[in-house]
Amino acid sequence: MHYLALATDYDGTIAHDGVVDAPTLAALERLRTGGRKLILVTGRELGDLLRVMPRIDVFDRVVAENGAVLYRPETKEERLLAPAPPPAFVEALRAAAVDPLSVGRAIVATWEPNETKVLAAIRDLGLELQITFNKGAVMVLPAGVTKESGLRAALEELEISPHNTIAVGDAENDFAFFNMCGMPVAVANALPMLKQVAVLVTEGARRFAADIQIGRQFRKAVVADGLNQADAYALEASLIAKHRRETEGGTLWNVLAGGEGFQGILRDDWILVARQAAATKKLSGSGLRAGAKAAATKALTGSGLRAGAKAAATKLKRLQRPPPG
Repeated sequence: MHYLALATDYDGTIAHDGVVDAPTLAALERLRTGGRKLILVTGRELGDLLRVMPRIDVFDRVVAENGAVLYRPETKEERLLAPAPPPAFVEALRAAAVDPLSVGRAIVATWEPNETKVLAAIRDLGLELQITFNKGAVMVLPAGVTKESGLRAALEELEISPHNTIAVGDAENDFAFFNMCGMPVAVANALPMLKQVAVLVTEGARRFAADIQIGRQFRKAVVADGLNQADAYALEASLIAKHRRETEGGTLWNVLAGGEGFQGILRDDWILVARQAAATKKLSGSGLRAGAKAAATKALTGSGLRAGAKAAATKLKRLQRPPPG
C-alpha cells in the first residue's frame, strides 16, 4: 500500500504535557516535505489547541473536539461537523456541580469520576448523546461523532482514501479512527488494548518522531535508493504489516515480489532485492545481510543485476516456505 497521509493524535502521541518537542516537529516537517498530508486528530477544543501548538501550520487539516470540528490551518477556516450541545444539558451538569467542565463548539468535557453525573443528566433529559473516554477524560458528543467521522471528512477534502492513511494514537478514543485506516500504529505508551489492534507499536513513548518504523536497520538498507524518509517509513510499515497479517509460507514472498504493497514505489529490481533482504532479516532472524549487500552492490555497479537478484530472491523465497509437516 502506498501511504499518502498520516493522521495522528496529539496528547500522549506527538505531545508530552501539551508540548510537541523539536525532534518530533522536525519529523513531521520531513513527512510533509516528502509529499505526505498530515492530519491532526484530537479531542482538544480548537482554541486550546492553537494556544499550546503554535506550529499548527505543519498540518494540512486539524480534526478537533474528537471529530466535531474541522480546521484548515492554511486558510484558518473552521467547519462545524456536529450541532452545539443542548443548553439544558450544560445547565444540568452545572447544577450537579460537575467540575471541571469545559464546553466547546460541540463537545462537553470533564474528568472521571464525573461520568456518573453526566450519564444521569443524559438519561433524565432523554438526550441522544454518547460518552467517550480518553485516559481519564470524559467527553460528550452527539451520537456518531467520533475521530473516525471527523477524519473521514478531512480525508474527503484532501481526496485521500482511508486505506492510504497511517493512523497513530494512544488512547480509547483512537479506536474509532484506527479501525478505518490502512495502517494503525500505537505509540509505546498506548493503552494495552489499543496496542492489540495496532499493526505496529513504536519504540518511543509519547512521541512519534522518527520511530513510526519498527527498526532502524531498514532505513539504513534503503538510504541509497533515493527515496525520501516518508517513503521509507511507509514502505517498512507495509512490509511488516503484511508479514503479521499473512501467516502462510508464500504470502509474504508474493507481496514482496511485486504485489500491491509496492506498486508505484519500487523503481528497480535491486531496490526490491535489498528491501526484501533487509525486511526478512529483521522478521525471520536469518542472516540475509550479506545477500542484501551483494545484490545492492551489483546493482549499483551495473554488473550482474539479474543473477544477483535471482539468487537473493530464491534465498528469500526458501526462507518464507512453511516448515515441513
